[in-house]
Amino acid sequence: MKISNYNFTRSLAFCVTFSVLVISLAFLTISEGLISDLALIAIGTTMLFLIFRIQSVSYEISGNCLTIRKFHPFTSRKFNPPCVELPQSSIKNYHLSNYLGLTTLTLRINTHRKKNYLIRIYFFGFSTSQCRKIQSSLQMMKVSG
Repeated sequence: MKISNYNFTRSLAFCVTFSVLVISLAFLTISEGLISDLALIAIGTTMLFLIFRIQSVSYEISGNCLTIRKFHPFTSRKFNPPCVELPQSSIKNYHLSNYLGLTTLTLRINTHRKKNYLIRIYFFGFSTSQCRKIQSSLQMMKVSG
């Protein structure tokens, strides 16, 4: 099972890119002073920061392995290396929380050390049905493991 927010983040990245162009052109035609130039620089810098920070997240369960990949929606590579790849038996517990469209997955991992090991992954742009699928797959992994 593979769940991804690729279409959402790709359309968001295109919208932010388009808005940068529109705002830049609007300020260039209207600008007559230092304040408007500084506003243009501030808005452009913020939008470029947003474009580079947007990440698509792919959640995949195949066999007894959980794989999570993060990549930029404008990448053209066929293979993206996994951000997290864990066997089912190493997941001790999980917590999935949703707050204002940002879903946080916290995985507690079994280690041979006494210290607890947590992995926290943020999912942005996942629908509620996708979050339910993720939660049910993690529940199935916990029951069978």
